[in-house]
Amino acid sequence: MKKILCGILFFLFLAGVSEARIVERIVAVVEDEIIMMSELKEFIAANLGEAAEWIPGEKMDAVQVYALDRLIEQKLLQNEVKKRGIEVTQEKVEQGISTIKERFASEEEFQLALQAQGLTEEEFRKNIAEEIAVATLVKREVSDHIRIEDEEIEASYLKNKEIFRVPPQVEISQILIRVGEDRWLAEAEKKGAELLEKLGEGADFASLAREHSDGPTAEAGGTLGLITRRELPPEIGEIVFALEVGEFSDLVVTPGGVHIFRLDARYEERQKELAEVEREIRRTLFARKMRQRYQEWLDALRNKSYVRIMLMELHD
Repeated sequence: MKKILCGILFFLFLAGVSEARIVERIVAVVEDEIIMMSELKEFIAANLGEAAEWIPGEKMDAVQVYALDRLIEQKLLQNEVKKRGIEVTQEKVEQGISTIKERFASEEEFQLALQAQGLTEEEFRKNIAEEIAVATLVKREVSDHIRIEDEEIEASYLKNKEIFRVPPQVEISQILIRVGEDRWLAEAEKKGAELLEKLGEGADFASLAREHSDGPTAEAGGTLGLITRRELPPEIGEIVFALEVGEFSDLVVTPGGVHIFRLDARYEERQKELAEVEREIRRTLFARKMRQRYQEWLDALRNKSYVRIMLMELHD
């Protein structure tokens, strides 16, 4: 009996070891640091949240490969921060935390978000410090070395002039009489006809809009601001763009109700000058160079570091 019991325990021990090999294995080594399967799964869960539980089995391998690559990059950056001796002051950490907390309606909502991610405040604080340190490293090594010359901005402007063409635009106002359970179409059309008559007699459009319109901009006199033809339903665009400045339309019936439109101003198509878009072009060129230089720098960092990936060896 004793031998049988020992045999059963030995079998269970082996089964446990076998299971452990499948569930908890080394998936990568970065310098002198190992990445375990459990850490990879936690990384995926932290980034995908509840969606991680719904990843189809056939997609999991690809998700793990991609996530492991990001985790390796994270380890490389954190190692480089240590090598460069980059430290983050408590003041910067507090500033970072305050900035994030501003996105939440209350402290309670913030705490619930931490719980949803499985983080304690101390872990969150540590993550913020690490992110600031990495951002400092990337700024020193990459972004501080990027220069955008005036000649590059001008060349980009000339190459992409079509992007900076402004289509014809109009400023319009509307009076909307909504149709619903408390108002039939015929009733709305009758009220619209009465307002049209008042406008024909010289009544102020904005005043009538404030008093009678059901539209979202009624309090502002019905003004809808600058609009291109593409932003309007075709049937409304055709009517509005045919008006003269100061002219108002006949009744226009749509599923939303009965409308009266007035054309307040018209602006013809034009080409934006370089001075108008210089800052936008500079940001675009900087972002493009930043992505390229960052990837080149990260690749170089990876090439000079010891990295061994063993994730797919688990499937062999």
